Amino acid sequence: MSLPPVTNDRIEMALDSMGLHYERQSETVTQFSFDNATIVCATYPENALLHFFGMWHAVIGDDVLPDVTEFVASLNWNHFVPKHGVAISDDHRATVTADYYVFTNTGLSDDQLGMVVESSIRNIMLSFKDCEDRFPQLVHWTLVEEGA
Repeated sequence: MSLPPVTNDRIEMALDSMGLHYERQSETVTQFSFDNATIVCATYPENALLHFFGMWHAVIGDDVLPDVTEFVASLNWNHFVPKHGVAISDDHRATVTADYYVFTNTGLSDDQLGMVVESSIRNIMLSFKDCEDRFPQLVHWTLVEEGA
């Protein structure tokens, strides 16, 4: 018995079940945002790959960039997933990124896909929470306590 392939339609069903709002960017790209981050979910059917890419919304100035970069390196050292980075845009704005890859060559059941989507989002958001705890001065949005 083969499992169904991972598609953005199926990913969006998982997002619906989580109560998350999203926007389809293309046939293979879905994007959703929180107050503190944006996450892009892309499927690469030719490579049987699912990719979650998170971008933290903090404004990182040159004065704290070395400290943020060092902290991101420590996140990678201490956590298996997601893989973190610091990206600098063409207009010289820095952001912390988080990548999470899942190989899907054998397909995934709906339950498996739901767990992958939920755990990917959760791990990315927890890593950004670590950044917020370490650099509260970079937070320019209202933090909502979990369970509040």
